[in-house]
Amino acid sequence: MDESSLHERLLESAVATVAELGWRDAAVEPLCARAGTTPAAFYAEFATLDDLFVALYRREARDRVGGRTEGGTLADGQWIELGGQWVGPTQDRMYALLDELGLRTVPT
Repeated sequence: MDESSLHERLLESAVATVAELGWRDAAVEPLCARAGTTPAAFYAEFATLDDLFVALYRREARDRVGGRTEGGTLADGQWIELGGQWVGPTQDRMYALLDELGLRTVPT
């Protein structure tokens, strides 16, 4: 099995595992069982469970306008964005987190 497909299987397994167990109870073992792999293979791909969650967040946000990660539906069925974020000039801690995660901002 090539590395990229293992990576994607682990990310997809994380989505299902978190949906079933929640963020707090998600663990490497059930995630690996769902992905059909071992904890050793997991740790060859990701250093920690948090690293997998960061990769999952990046994957989910990469194709969304402004990196928005949550949408919703109005009562009439119209789809809307709910999760847009803006960073202002005094939000130094947010800029530090963006740097840590390797994310970029887009000037408006």
